[in-house]
Amino acid sequence: MTGHFISDQRARSSIALASPLRVRARKSSEGPECARNRFRLLFRGLAQTPPRRRGPTPKPLRSISVHLAPGTTWTRDCATIATVRAKHYPVADLLRVTHAAPPAAGVLALTLPKLTWNFDPLFASLPLAGLGTIRISYYGLLFSAALLGGYALLHWQVRRGGGTAKDDGDFVPYAIVGVLVGARLGHMLFYDLDRALADPLLVLRIWTGGLASHGAAVGLILATFVYTRRRRVPFLEGLDRLAFSTAFSVALVRVGNFLNSEIVGRQTDQTWGVQFLRYPPDQSLPAVPYRHPAQLYEAGLGLVVLAALFIADRAWGQERRPRGALISLAGLLYFAGRFFLEFIKEYQTLAAGSLLTMGQWLSIPCAALAAWGLWWSFQRRLPAGWTPQGSPAAK
Repeated sequence: MTGHFISDQRARSSIALASPLRVRARKSSEGPECARNRFRLLFRGLAQTPPRRRGPTPKPLRSISVHLAPGTTWTRDCATIATVRAKHYPVADLLRVTHAAPPAAGVLALTLPKLTWNFDPLFASLPLAGLGTIRISYYGLLFSAALLGGYALLHWQVRRGGGTAKDDGDFVPYAIVGVLVGARLGHMLFYDLDRALADPLLVLRIWTGGLASHGAAVGLILATFVYTRRRRVPFLEGLDRLAFSTAFSVALVRVGNFLNSEIVGRQTDQTWGVQFLRYPPDQSLPAVPYRHPAQLYEAGLGLVVLAALFIADRAWGQERRPRGALISLAGLLYFAGRFFLEFIKEYQTLAAGSLLTMGQWLSIPCAALAAWGLWWSFQRRLPAGWTPQGSPAAK
């Protein structure tokens, strides 16, 4: 989809906007009919006309056609006088500016991206004598990077709270097992139950793909509960220390989903988007449609949550914050954002056209629980700190 501004006085422009514009016109001594038909479009960021200055008046556009509503066209010769300012209507309307004529000299164009994605997700194949071939995927590398980066953030949080290197080191195996088991069981239960019932061993073949973020969240919570109970550390304290790691990991894993051409978005209006040539349902179509890169949207959501955690942690005084606030904020932002992103994600298990997707149904209770947890943490204001329960420092 392309927007153009043509400065040549002989050019003809056609600008289609999805909503009516507020146009401010200045009266002219040449009469109301002439003044009413005078337009100069000024799109800040898209197209810019030179500002009015003293001296000779610039030569005007010859003709402009403005579509104020579907089926309505108003075309008049004009000499210039009114302005349409971006602050008068949503930015999304600017992205729907189109041109009937091809670009001419003096044109400033804005083109939304169109990408054909045919990326091979396999990083390398390593033959090992007696063991066959080990296949290393980019997704696996990003998953490993998520674990390493997550551990670094966990180490920082636990040590800052008063824990030792042994505390965060022992925490890692619990977290990894909880995430993998929870994500795999969540996928089988909510997204692939029929295949799991027909072949129960499919649950163990994790390399075939299929991990659910909601299941990973539940698995991580259960693993944290077991670990903190054994260490006699407050349960919410353990979850708080994992908040940064979780947001970071979500961002990297979703990039891996994009490289795998999986968990794609719904089709766009076909003027922009990504063609996923390796997405199986689209391979049988006569023409591969353009889709929303929903994986990248969710990766961006993870980075937004991570940034919000850093800001909130600083604003709440770091270790002076109430216990449970960080994990509640992370859960609220992520699952609320996930709920809205699901509107542009392809249906995975429910029939197309259903009221909500499975991801949305699962996000609602998670976001509600996180909102209640945030309210509860500020009501109770329990002190943060990695101290075993029953120790003098915890009292």
